[in-house]
This record gives sequence, structure tokens and C-alpha cells, in this order.
Amino acid sequence: MKKIIIAFLVSTYAFAQTDDCKCDYIKDYYQLVYEAEISYMQNDFDKAYDLLKQAEKNCDLLYSNRLNNEIEILIEITFKKEKHRETLYYVELVLKNGGKLTFFENHPTYEGITKIEGWTALKDRAQQIYYDWYTGLDLDLRHELAKMIEEDQRVRQGKSQYDEEMREVDDYNEARFKEILAEYGYPNRQIIGDNNIDERDADVSIFAYHVKDTDYFKSLFLEYVRCGKAPVELYATLIDSYDRRRGMFTFGIYQNVTPEHIDDFENLDQRRINAGLRPYEMEKLYQKLFREKYKEYFERVEIEMNKHKQDKK
Repeated sequence: MKKIIIAFLVSTYAFAQTDDCKCDYIKDYYQLVYEAEISYMQNDFDKAYDLLKQAEKNCDLLYSNRLNNEIEILIEITFKKEKHRETLYYVELVLKNGGKLTFFENHPTYEGITKIEGWTALKDRAQQIYYDWYTGLDLDLRHELAKMIEEDQRVRQGKSQYDEEMREVDDYNEARFKEILAEYGYPNRQIIGDNNIDERDADVSIFAYHVKDTDYFKSLFLEYVRCGKAPVELYATLIDSYDRRRGMFTFGIYQNVTPEHIDDFENLDQRRINAGLRPYEMEKLYQKLFREKYKEYFERVEIEMNKHKQDKK
């Protein structure tokens, strides 16, 4: 009986973390951003700008570590359009999310950005902006989550079958993860920062692949996505990861999953949109354009990875 009461309290408090949701990102934000990303990669900067400004009008802009971050797209476009006041505003928004000014100073895309009016003043404030962000982080929680993720990966190395050690680690991580969500909400970059702080992986979305109590997390994850507090793919990852057991998928998030292995394929796009994802064909177009745009980047990464492997031998 005690366990039931505790579980109820944890669940109730976890849902309370989403009560301050100020915007429906699934309905009013993500699809506009996706269209903007396609336009941006097709060099239709005017359309990309208009779409992102509409998304921004609807909801606060989100920041992530991924390439094609919507804020950084706006920085590039406003810089090209010589809308320098907007450029400075969006750069400062990046700084308030833990970004560094040196990224823009050293990146060839933003060549000349340091000469725009107001840059020097922003640079003078940059250290304080970063300090304000950093001192607001819970680094103890970050350390704990990084250890949990390390354990999650350690027990899986070199194993092809689920065993008792995996079960023990997963059970502990899942129980503790529920407690963390109840106390803090979803531990995003505004709560625990990112791997630029300590080069440790503390991205808790990995737990979506391994939790057993999916019914507990479904509504909670979807609400985090809707409120813009968690990675947009979190909810769909939880569902499709569980679907691997039967070989038929709900959202088709894995790139090697073909239509015949997706349930009710005719209605797939509506399910994907309702989960905050791109429609199926748009996702394929996005991946194609993404690979083309960042081909040189990925080639450099591959060279560095191969060099690292050689150095370790």
C-alpha cells in the first residue's frame, strides 16, 4: 500500500511540473520550424526567416546542440540581411543558453560579425551572461545522471542478450529517473547544462530506450514535448523503442524501418505531427538535404574519429 501511495505522489508531482506550459509547441511551433529548416537548406532564406518569425511569435524559441538549430539559423539569416539588431538579440539568446561567443567569432559562416555595431558591448557582457546561466545549474544532479548513463552503457558493452546485471541497473535507473522527474521536471540544459561543461554525457533521453513502465512515461513525455521542455523526439522514441519487441512501429523514427513495418501507414503523418515530428516524406527530404549541406563536416568528423582510433592502437 505504501508503494502505491508513493508512486501516486511521484506521478502527481511529475505532472505538476508541466502545469506552467506556456505554449503548445507541437501545435504552434515545430511544424513551422521544420518547414523553415527545409527552406533554409534550399537557400530560400526569406521564407525560412518568415516561418521562424511566425514560430517565435507563437512560442519562445528553443535552443539545442544540434546542427540546424533554429536560433542559429536566425542569426545567420539576419546577419545576411543586415538586420544586426536582431542578430545581436539572437546571439545573446544563445549565450543565455550556455553558448559561447567564440563560436560565432571563429565560424566562417559569420565572418565579419564582430564588426557590427553593438558586438563589442555584447562581448563585454558575455562572461556575465554565461556565469548567470552556469551558476543556475544543478551540477550535482548532472554528475548523478552522467553516472547513471555510464552504468546504463557499461552493462551493455559486449553483450547481445539481456541479463541480470542489466536488469538491476535498469530497475535502479528507472526508479531514480521517476524521482528526478518528480523533483526537477525534465533535466534539460537549463537545469543541468550540456556536455560543453565537462564532456560527459548527461542526456537522459537515453532512458527512453530502456524503461519498462512505458505507461507511466507516455503522457508525461508527451507533455514535456508539448511544453518545449524535452527533446522533440523523446515521446516517439519511447514508443518506437518499445515497438522493437514486435517488429512493427508506431512512428517509424528509425531510418532503416520501411513502410511495411509501420502500423497503419496511411495515417502515419498525422501520428507523427501529433507527436511533434516531421511528416514522413518531409523527414526523408530533410535527411537528404542535411547530408548534402553538412557533407564536409561529417567527412571531417569521420577523419578525426579514424585518427583517434589509430592513436589508441
